[in-house]
Amino acid sequence: MEIQDPLYGKIKIEDPLITELIETPEMQRLKKIHNNGIYFYFYPAANWKKFDHSVGVWYLLKKFGASREEQIAGLLHDISHKVMAHVMDHFYGSQIKSDHQDSIHLQVMNAGKVEQILKQNNFDTFSLSDLGSWALLDNELPNLCVDRLEYTLRDSLQINFSDLNLHKEILNNLYQTDNGLTFKTLSAAKKFADLSHKMQTEFWHINWGCYSYELMAEIIKYALNNNYISEDHFWLGDQEMIDLLDSKNDPWIEEKLGRFKNIMKTSLIGSKKDYDLILPYKCRIVDPWIGGWRLSEIDEEFKKKFEAEVARAKEGHYIKLNKLKNEASLKKK
Repeated sequence: MEIQDPLYGKIKIEDPLITELIETPEMQRLKKIHNNGIYFYFYPAANWKKFDHSVGVWYLLKKFGASREEQIAGLLHDISHKVMAHVMDHFYGSQIKSDHQDSIHLQVMNAGKVEQILKQNNFDTFSLSDLGSWALLDNELPNLCVDRLEYTLRDSLQINFSDLNLHKEILNNLYQTDNGLTFKTLSAAKKFADLSHKMQTEFWHINWGCYSYELMAEIIKYALNNNYISEDHFWLGDQEMIDLLDSKNDPWIEEKLGRFKNIMKTSLIGSKKDYDLILPYKCRIVDPWIGGWRLSEIDEEFKKKFEAEVARAKEGHYIKLNKLKNEASLKKK
């Protein structure tokens, strides 16, 4: 199997088990789930899918010498994401940790074709689903791991925050240690850390981004409470869910969906004394290792902005909604 990827070029997959897993319904479904939740609806450039990311994670794990078992865990690590991915963390109230998919990962792995294939090949779904046991794949923040590396590079490329030359420099400067992925040079470490900070503050968790997730979760709750959808629909693709909601011709849903049209252009900034919502969020900034030192231990400028964003994430965005104009339903076909 060969997959042409915008980041890595032609990816050749010679392991028949990996090919078989990629072709399962669980993996193919990820072609309909976007990396950045509801962003695709109002931000056309944000169009990468969880499938692209998952194959990229497998590719990087293989590149960095991970075991075959860890490569499989990496390929499958996102199959438990429901519709619009981390929007569902807001639905379930787990947006600070962004971990709803982890809580059901074993259940999903045991529920379909993936389980059959793994058992036939003598792999244990329990150990594969324990993502925290794979230090290269998944590591505690603010460490760098392959999952975090891949989505930072992929997401930043799609919105022109990075380019392939920077990606090449970063990937060629990484090696594996007991601390996970570690940089060889201070320059490359700082470039990646600054990119991580830029993505955090200007894309992943900017105020309109956090509110868009909260708003979409509110719409899904409303649709569920009004019997427009059931929890079975949580396994639809992103556009399929939008089409289903649009088909109900409900004025409340139309008004809420219409808010997305100008969400990036409208000031939502409130204050501690004047706000409609407080939205705490996850800080995804990486404080990378260079040898035995963290970047924050040797770069005072980065340390200050890293610590400031960690504190800001815990406090959350103060959102003021009265400036957000109500628009007609934005139908993205």
